[in-house]
Amino acid sequence: MSWKISNVTGRFIHAIATALLLAILVAGCATDGGTAATDAASVFRIAAQSDYEDAKQKIYNGGDEILFARGRSFAGEFSLRRSDIRPDAVIRIADFGPSDQPRPVIRTDIEGMGVIDIRDSGGWTIENLELINESAARSERMGIHVFAMDSGFHKDFVVRNCLVHDITGEPGNKDNGGIIFRVRGNTVPTKFDNILLENNEVHDISGVGIRIKSPWEADPSDTRQGTNEIGRHAFQNVIVRGNRVSNITKNAIIVASADSPLVEYNVMGPNISTEVPGNSFFNFATDNALVQYNEAFGNTGPADDPDRGGFDADWNARNTVFQYNYSHDNNFAFAIMRRYHDGLRIHHNISENERYGFIYYGFPSENRISNIEVSNNTFYSKHPGMQLFVSVGRVRNPVNTSFVDNLFIFAAGGATWGAEPKPELGNIFDNNLVFGLDEDSYSDTIDDPLRAGSDADKPLHIFVLAGQSNMSGRGEVGDIDRTPHPRVLALNANDEWVVAVDPVHFDKPDRTGVGPGLAFAKEIAEQNPGIRVGLVPTAVGGSPIETWAPGGYHERTGLHPWDDAVHRIEVTGQAGEIKAVLWHQGESDSSPARAPLYEDRLHDLIRRFRELVGDEHLPFIVGQLGQFKEWSDGRRVVNTAHENVPTMVPYTRFVSSDGLTDTDGTHFDAQSARELGRRYAEAYADIQQSTTP
Repeated sequence: MSWKISNVTGRFIHAIATALLLAILVAGCATDGGTAATDAASVFRIAAQSDYEDAKQKIYNGGDEILFARGRSFAGEFSLRRSDIRPDAVIRIADFGPSDQPRPVIRTDIEGMGVIDIRDSGGWTIENLELINESAARSERMGIHVFAMDSGFHKDFVVRNCLVHDITGEPGNKDNGGIIFRVRGNTVPTKFDNILLENNEVHDISGVGIRIKSPWEADPSDTRQGTNEIGRHAFQNVIVRGNRVSNITKNAIIVASADSPLVEYNVMGPNISTEVPGNSFFNFATDNALVQYNEAFGNTGPADDPDRGGFDADWNARNTVFQYNYSHDNNFAFAIMRRYHDGLRIHHNISENERYGFIYYGFPSENRISNIEVSNNTFYSKHPGMQLFVSVGRVRNPVNTSFVDNLFIFAAGGATWGAEPKPELGNIFDNNLVFGLDEDSYSDTIDDPLRAGSDADKPLHIFVLAGQSNMSGRGEVGDIDRTPHPRVLALNANDEWVVAVDPVHFDKPDRTGVGPGLAFAKEIAEQNPGIRVGLVPTAVGGSPIETWAPGGYHERTGLHPWDDAVHRIEVTGQAGEIKAVLWHQGESDSSPARAPLYEDRLHDLIRRFRELVGDEHLPFIVGQLGQFKEWSDGRRVVNTAHENVPTMVPYTRFVSSDGLTDTDGTHFDAQSARELGRRYAEAYADIQQSTTP
């Protein structure tokens, strides 16, 4: 038997089948009024308050995007919920619309919650939003609040490029503020993993700017805080980077209960609140915290309270590193340390114009602290009545601490130790430079510091560093480059003599690194113990030799290389005697048009330097271009001009680049830059020997 269906009947059956299929698909995507999760990732665009109200009712799945329209404002808190569908996929909350419009604003007045509030779940990215939680009355409030209680393991959080401000919280409450991650409970170990807080701006906050915290904070020896060691590592893989935090009543940034957190490139200040105390940064119950390249400044705080400084290594922290930070103009000290601390390293930081002193110890003299190293820091203050070791109320002395290779400058003079360094408590004070310390307070029971007076009367031999980027330096800066020599100085960007560390130059502040200058100076200082060495950095990356003529202008940097060099040489005044010019340049003159003119321009430059200094015999040392790749004809012409200088101009030398290596095909790496500096020193010594009667 055969079946035959008419065309009309066939079309009818096809239509019915299509309708049934669509109905099935729609049913599969339904959310049941926003309470049931779906299987498919979705994009939710919120352009009106009604959209926002709908969005609040939904349960979101991993992979969803919740996008707020730029240039729009929305009212009310956003308490976010997610399903278990695709648990490893991140939900993104962000913006959409024209980039010339401001961030979308979410504003609320809600107690005990954040404008964005996430509880007991992971997998969230929040970016490009402006959040306000403002009220006439202060109570616990947050901007972004991520909370977990007895709920196990949560991972993957990003808060990036958000503006959080005007949070009317409780001023002294560390559990409220701008961006808050916290754990509560005591039955189920609860942890967070993989948190990135990056490039946010947080300001005008009653409370803490940024905080990460668990209640399981303590070492078992501290019975006040509990005994559960799990809480020490409640937060793992935490990065707090590039945030700007200002006008906070409490602390700008707190990182607690974390393993190996990284806190870097944040700016904390000014914080002019006088309501409650709070250091700009502190870590608490952490292991292996690395805190670097941050700025903390303008922390006012209540009078006579020690918690109004820059950096605080607080209770129960282990193996903390504070390095390459800048703390200035705070109303207390640069660094504070609390008891039960082990393995703190403070090195290569700058502290400027702190009000009361440099280092404060928040513990009595019993041995509840160990393995503390304070090294290679520069501490400077113009304020009178300063203390090296700050003592407020009862005297608290350093314990088990080494102070090595630091520079302490009390510009106003009359400073005191504050607390005694007491070697019997395991302290070492060695090879430090100290200016302005009251002699009556100086202790003879410890090794002598390198007293400023012992070198201050030694003559200053000045060397001009000129040329382009390989003299300025592009090598990666390491500890050796930030380790000062007590008799090597440099003229800084403000025409002030400072202890020299790399980078010495500042022509391109975002790129300068290790050049040959500092290694040269250290070598000269070691060879001549009866002098001090002063460096005058004038090199300009990318500058052709034609810009090293009077009135010459280098468009890429906006600098006048020759005129600026003249100014910097002139401001050295009577500080010392200019002994030589070190020149490394020519890469920018290796073109077919410029190379033939190079030799005459170089000889004219030498003549002008000597006329400027008033010494026709002024040594001029030329460095060879890097031999990293096959040279062009133009580079060969420039190289020949360099090689010929000693045969054509007296009191000059040529320094070879044989065997030196690069970073990018153009610039010497750090090791080679140091070696080049030592070769410059050998060439200078050769000139001296050849001209000595």
